[in-house]
Amino acid sequence: GVSAMESRLGLPCVGDVPHLPDLRLDEEDGVALTDRASVKRCWSNGETGPNRALRIGVIALPHMANFTDFDALAMEPSVSLAFLEQPEETAAADLLVLPGSKQTLDDLEWLDRRGFARKLRRLYEAGIPLIGICGGFQMLGSSIEDPHGIENQGKSSSRKGLGLLPVRTVLHTEKTVRRVQGCLRSECLGLSPCQETHFQGYEIHVGETFYEPGARPVADIMRRGISGSVPDGAVSASGRVLGTYVHGLFDNDDFRHAFLTAARRAVDLAPTQTWANVNAEREARIDRLADHLRESLNIDLIKSWIVTPRSRGGNQVRPIP
Repeated sequence: GVSAMESRLGLPCVGDVPHLPDLRLDEEDGVALTDRASVKRCWSNGETGPNRALRIGVIALPHMANFTDFDALAMEPSVSLAFLEQPEETAAADLLVLPGSKQTLDDLEWLDRRGFARKLRRLYEAGIPLIGICGGFQMLGSSIEDPHGIENQGKSSSRKGLGLLPVRTVLHTEKTVRRVQGCLRSECLGLSPCQETHFQGYEIHVGETFYEPGARPVADIMRRGISGSVPDGAVSASGRVLGTYVHGLFDNDDFRHAFLTAARRAVDLAPTQTWANVNAEREARIDRLADHLRESLNIDLIKSWIVTPRSRGGNQVRPIP
């Protein structure tokens, strides 16, 4: 087969890469949601007691975005994470998450129509911790306005939010896309800003969220390429409802471990002694892929095709040694 392709195309084959099983690299947005749902741990197995797993429920919005926000949480041995499709499934959760969305207004309407909105308000009154990320954060506010029709084919629209955080959002035509780093400003779930609360992540959203009277930012962030810090997100007076624009918030091992410790304490679960080192494990998987490619491909041939950019003086390009 290789000889036939080389003959027909007149190009050399640089290698044949065999399938590499169980690589578990971060996946393309939305591709593997079905697989994630099929392997979720069952919450009805009768597991009880203070040492059981922390049950984190992610609301499975129809237009959910940035699925990888939850992969690091799901890898923790002390966590049982599930994507929830029915309001009644939230009853067994210790902590709930509203994820990002590609169509925030449509998904907000879906929450109301499906019965999730009413259920989330009841759980809020009962003190169940609730986190909103990006579009989920916007939904937690008092309203979302779309004056330019960003999500509605040019037709302006607006919708009331869940009203659990004193913020409102206006969608703009320009998208914010930045790498960020930050740290908590306000206490949430008993996690104090003076503890290990530094994190890294990224913003990718349209819209600007405005603080209403009584609002408290949850963090201060610094955006790559921009000097100074800006407030991010919001947190309720109880510290049990918080929203943020930062995706990848839980990828940092130290921050995730501190957050989960606080979350377990907030719902009367015992501390855990076993943690996943997601960053180290991810690097090991990437190294495994790199070694596999290096063994399978003619790296010297590929390197011989890489050239330096042509200089302004018109000098000829030359291969990189």
